[in-house]
Formats: sequence, structure tokens, C-alpha cells
Amino acid sequence: MTTTRPQVNALLRTEGDEKDHIYRILHADSTAGEIAVIDVEDPKALPKWWTEADLEALMARNAVKQLDEDPHHADTRPDSAFTAASLKTRDQRWEVLQNYLQDPSTAVLLMRSRGRGQGVREINERFGVARDRVYAWLRQYWQRGQTVNALLPNFHRCGAPGEERIPGDKKLGRPRTLAALEPEHEGINTTPEMRDLIAHGAKRFWGKKVDGRSLSKREAYQRTLETFFNDGYKLEEGVRVPQLKQDLPTFRQFRYWLNKSLETGKTTKNRSSASHYALNNRAVLGSTAHLSRGPGDLFLIDATVGDIYLVSSINPQYVVGRPVIYLVIDHFSRMIVGFYVGFEGPSWLGAMMALENAFTEKVSFCEKYGIEIREKDWPCSVYPQAITADRGEMVGYASDQLVPAFNMRVTNTPPFRADFKSLVERQFGITTKRGIERQPGWVDKMKDRSGPDYRLDATFDVHSFTQLMIELILFNNQSRRIGGPVPKDYPLNPDREPTPLSVWNWGMETFPGLGRQMDRRQVRINLLPRKMARASRWGLVVHSCQLHYESATAKAAGWFEENTGRKKKKVEVSYDPRDVSSVFLRRESDGKIEECPLTPADQKHFKGKTLDEVHDYHDRRRNTRHRGQVQRLQDEAALNARIGAITKKAEQRREELLGTVTPTVNGIRDTRKIERNQLRKSQAFTGGDENPKPEKEKGTDEYIPFPS
Repeated sequence: MTTTRPQVNALLRTEGDEKDHIYRILHADSTAGEIAVIDVEDPKALPKWWTEADLEALMARNAVKQLDEDPHHADTRPDSAFTAASLKTRDQRWEVLQNYLQDPSTAVLLMRSRGRGQGVREINERFGVARDRVYAWLRQYWQRGQTVNALLPNFHRCGAPGEERIPGDKKLGRPRTLAALEPEHEGINTTPEMRDLIAHGAKRFWGKKVDGRSLSKREAYQRTLETFFNDGYKLEEGVRVPQLKQDLPTFRQFRYWLNKSLETGKTTKNRSSASHYALNNRAVLGSTAHLSRGPGDLFLIDATVGDIYLVSSINPQYVVGRPVIYLVIDHFSRMIVGFYVGFEGPSWLGAMMALENAFTEKVSFCEKYGIEIREKDWPCSVYPQAITADRGEMVGYASDQLVPAFNMRVTNTPPFRADFKSLVERQFGITTKRGIERQPGWVDKMKDRSGPDYRLDATFDVHSFTQLMIELILFNNQSRRIGGPVPKDYPLNPDREPTPLSVWNWGMETFPGLGRQMDRRQVRINLLPRKMARASRWGLVVHSCQLHYESATAKAAGWFEENTGRKKKKVEVSYDPRDVSSVFLRRESDGKIEECPLTPADQKHFKGKTLDEVHDYHDRRRNTRHRGQVQRLQDEAALNARIGAITKKAEQRREELLGTVTPTVNGIRDTRKIERNQLRKSQAFTGGDENPKPEKEKGTDEYIPFPS
């Protein structure tokens, strides 16, 4: 859903004579009333400047339309998804451009034709990078969404990705200089067996400390040769000396396969102490700058355990405990821009879901909980320039993807300094006082020890409690007065104190361009946790609770078919623990995201449920089976005993009638006919008593044992 005023990074489609053009908004100059844009599909495009008045006029008559989806945005996956060569190239480009792009004045200067030539000439003289290459990097940065990952090279379009080269007799790679003079020193190819040995040696001697110290790659190479590439040991002066083989991998080959087999971040941590890694190797995300320039500049996030007990939404008979409440607040306006209620955390998973709610529109979110709002009632659908947290869920690998994906700063407060986030800390107290206190299941800390257990009064489930939180947040944003200092130059109304919503709207008009937009699917794919899904006859199987999902891509590719001779497909999907109704699959063919719903069989039981509720449902089913296991075994034992008695009685009857004579199978059809006629007479509804005793009739139809 679009906002009234397009934000920085939004895409605009214009109608052309021959074809339509798609422009990305790069900068908004409210003082001059100008907007910088660039054509994202033109390989030679440079920024253009439009006036805000012209843009509003074009949008008013639908000559310019804002796009909801952004297929031209840079790849926003975490660094682990890219090759070391791609990351190295990206970082080298960013090292050249970052001082010019991070400074707002120089960044805008490069967008103008007068200052761009001078800036490119300065970069050329300072770094020695060709001017046409600088222009290409800037164009790529602007067209792909102005993030660090926009500078990634297009290596994925080169060669045959995914196809491993099979070495033959000829030596692969760059030939040695010595090989031209001495062909016997041509070198060898690394076989799969050699690669496994190199990877094992790299993990053992370089991936962690050895005898209390970290080895260099050269030392690890030597240790690997001595341990895994020897023809045995020879005793020399009482010492066992390894005898190395003649054909050995080179140090370059060892270094190459070491880098491919080990995770750089994890290995760096294992090779050094925690304090050394924190001092020299960790990502420096912190900052002391807590002042915001406008709405969408700085968000504050924090979590607390709610002072209320909830019941299960599947079976209200069970109390599931106290929920975790996350709030995301805009520092400039005191606006609650997002929240999360559930049982995740405090952890990255809970923070991720709160951020997803903060970065996307709220109309459809509230509609899912039966609350109708207009966009202007909660107009928060942007992601900020920076986020401040409290050294909890935002300190770790998971939050690192916020930097390349959203180009934002992550600031963490010092330990035990909650006053650095006083706005969000105070909001928890206001929420509890206004909406949670005195509700059924509320944690009454002043309760008499001999009084009733307040947990037994629990009434709200996660769904209804989320509805309560939405109403509290709407009241906070629209009606709560800001009693403290308001932003500078805010036009105070003597008859009405400012509210978070009024300050937000004023700030959006006065300081546009701070908050940026990204479509909901891109936000989710960058924030939601990932898990491997396995294709089966019943759909894509995700989670340990065996939920099954449909997929048009999987169905078309035949992943669900059995006995095809192919190995079952495994793919990575993103999932939302708040609602298991669907998962998101990034298609390998075009990189687009496909939403995969639950199969009809699973929708009947789990549509709209949280992952915790599904796990709780299966756990209780399992516990119920365990409780009744003894009784089931006893019932089965009684059944086996009764069947045995019936069998024994039948055997005795046969022995009385036949003795040692073996029954014959001749004439089964005639015998069956006689037996059927006899059975019909005994089971007839008419002709005597309701339950007449069967009488034998004399004649040819009388059943008699066959003679021996």
C-alpha cells in the first residue's frame, strides 16, 4: 500500500511514447521543492531532478503511479549467501564510495550534473579508479536501492553456476612457471578425496586453536601434509618422522579449499579469545548519537514480559503463561510504529516480528484481527536510518543482516542503562496501567498470599490480547498528549497539546526522505527466520510438527511425485512463527518470492495458528497418548485373550466333528450355496419368532460334514 507522498527509494512508473519508464526516488529536497530520480532500466541513466509540484500534478492525473513491488532492488540476503569474491569486490567499491555517499552533502552533490564531474574526477585522482568505472558504480548504487549490497558484482550471471568441474588428465588452473622448463613439475589436480582431507586439516589446524595458540595458514598447511598426506613414518634417532607423498597439494590449493570449506565468521571467533574478537573483529554497530532529525530517522525497540496470563487459543482450558510484548517507537514523534505479542523471546525472533510489523502498512494487519482503520490512523510503513536496542537481541549474527539489507545503523545502549531508551521503557508502564491492569489474569503483585490464584482468572488468548494491544496503541498515537519537549519549530496549538500522530504527520511534511520504503515481501524475506523444507507426496514438509504446504513451482517441477528416480528436493523457505498459514519460497529460476499456503488437510486444523500453538497441540496429543498407553495395552491383552478363547472353541468343535479327518476343498461352490441358503433361512425377518432357532431340514440341502 502506498503513502500519500512517495518516500525515498520508492519506484514510480511513467507513461512514455514507446514504452513506460520506471524511476527510483533518490533524494527529496524540501527546501528547494525538488526530487532526484533515476531510470532503473536505462544502462546509461544518470539522476534527474523533478519539482514536487510537477510530480504531484502528474500523480493527480495518474500519469505517474507508484509501484508496490520493487523487482529492481539489490539482493538483500545476508553475507553468508554470497561468495568471498563477490563480498571482496563489493567492499572494495564501498571503500572507494562510502565517504561520498554517507555524507548527505556530497551524496546530493553527486546527483547533480555540476558536482558529479568534479566528484568523479576527485575519486579518480584519489583512488586511481577509472572514471567510467566510477560512473558505473554510482549508477548501480542508485538504481538498486542505495544499499551496500547494490554494489555487488553480477558474478551469478557468469559461467555455469552450480556445475562442478570434474578434473581430468590435464592440469586445471593457471600453469606453473616452472612447468615450461620442467614438465614433471606441472602439478596435480585436487581430487574429491584430497579436498576432504584438506577440509579436515583446515578445520583441525586452522579453524581453531592448536595447543593453546592459533596457527597461520602456512603452519596449518604443513601440519595437514604431515598428518594426512604421508606414506607412513620412519624412525630417525628415536623420533617418528612422517614420510610425505610425492604428489602433494600446493599451498595455493590448500588455501583455496580452506576458504571454501570454513565459515569465516565462525572460524575467526574460534581462533581468538572472546575479548580479542570483540575488540578487533566484531561489527561495530554502536553509536552514541541518539538524537533524531525527523520521523523515520531513529527507532527504539525493547521487550518486556506482560503482567497478564493468557490461555491457549486451541483449548482455553489450559493457561499458557505470560506473553512477551515488543514495542518499536519512533524517537522523533513518540509514535508506536510497530509491536509484537507472543511467546518468542525476548530474542531475535521476537524482535524480527516486531520490526516486520513496524516496517509495513497496518491496515491489512489490523483487518486480520477484526479492527478496521484507515491508513492515516496509523501511517507508519517505513524503515528507519537507525535502530537503538539494549544489547540483547540486537547483538548477534541475526541482526547483522539489517545493515546490508536496509542500510541502517544498529545502536546498542551500554549495560544497565535503560535510561538511554526511556521512551520505550516508560511506554511499557503506560500500557500496563491503562489497558492490562485489572484485566482477568492480571498479575496482582500486591495479592494476599491466602487469596485466590489470579492465574486461574486468565481469559485472553493471543488473538484477543493482540486486539487489546492494537486499541491501546491507536489510543496512544492519536489521543495521548506529549507532555515533554516537542521537536523544534513544531507549531504548537494553544487549544490542543501535540499527539504522536500530529508530530509524525508534521515531521513527514517538514523532513521528508528520512524514512524509506520496501515492499512487504522483501521485508519479510530479510527478517523472517529460514528453515529447510523437504518435498513429499503430501507437499512441502516444514517444521518438526510436520506441517504441509502447497507450491505451484514445486508441483510444476514434479517435486511431489514418488518413484521418479530423483532425490527428494530440499529448499530453504522463510516462515512466520505468528501465523503458520503460509511460508515463503524464493524461486531459483527468477529470484521472485512465492507464497505457499497450507494444504487443505492442514488448513482445517492449523490455519491462522501460531507455531507455538501448533507445537503445543502436538505435545498435548502426545501426552494424552502416553497417559492412555497402559489402558490401551490392557484392552489389547483382553482382546487377544477373547480371540484365543473363540479360536480354541472352534478348534474343539472341528475336532469333535471331523476327528483326524482333513477338510476337502473340492466342491466349494456347491457347499457355499448350501451354506448360504441355510444362513438366509436362519436370518430371515419373517416366518416365526423374532429370533427363531435354526432347525435342520431333511433333504438334499441339509448341511452335513463331507465323508472321509
